[in-house]
Amino acid sequence: MKFSRVLCLGLAAIPAMCGCTAVKVKLGMRVYLAQTPVASMQVSLPKGPAIAPGEKLRLVAQGT
Repeated sequence: MKFSRVLCLGLAAIPAMCGCTAVKVKLGMRVYLAQTPVASMQVSLPKGPAIAPGEKLRLVAQGT
């Protein structure tokens, strides 16, 4: 009986962890940036100022 309660609780938590953005916002795991005031924003490439054609690099954005 105790195992089934733990199993049900675990299965109920899966949609909360893998759910849509609206669920994650309600749980405080995400924030809608459209509703957040931004004073400044800085964007940079972590591996230097250049990128070759056809390559992929991450873009890092920092906001305050």
